[in-house]
Amino acid sequence: MLSDSLKNYLIQTQQLFGNNLILPTIETDFFVIREGNLNSKILFIKESLDDSIIKEKEKILFSNILKALNLSLNDIFLMSISEDKANTKFSSLSNRIEPLVIVIFGSCISKIFLNDIYKGANIISTYSLVEMINNSNCKKSVWKDLKSILTIIK
Repeated sequence: MLSDSLKNYLIQTQQLFGNNLILPTIETDFFVIREGNLNSKILFIKESLDDSIIKEKEKILFSNILKALNLSLNDIFLMSISEDKANTKFSSLSNRIEPLVIVIFGSCISKIFLNDIYKGANIISTYSLVEMINNSNCKKSVWKDLKSILTIIK
């Protein structure tokens, strides 16, 4: 049941703006570094790093994750969010990607994808690779999150 003040607000808004409710279109576009198979049903998304030492550790960790899942770079599509405008715009890829599973490493990135971009996809949001490098206790939690991929893709 609507309160009187909310009801009055809605009536006033209707009188001012008519019967059509206009919501702003929030378009999020960003640049990505892409690797792997664009046609894959598994999409991994992570942040791109500038620190070469952490970047190398991250690459090794990600490679180990793929091995544990019995996957290779040819089996997945990997997007790294980048600030470099020389890279590919996400909007140019978004309609060409049809993932069944999206794995998002890091809470900052997950906010972008936890909307209606990919309806029907199983979205798994977990710790970032850097968090796993800095705190090995995160790895157990990430493995629990990622094990579900094995049942989804079968």
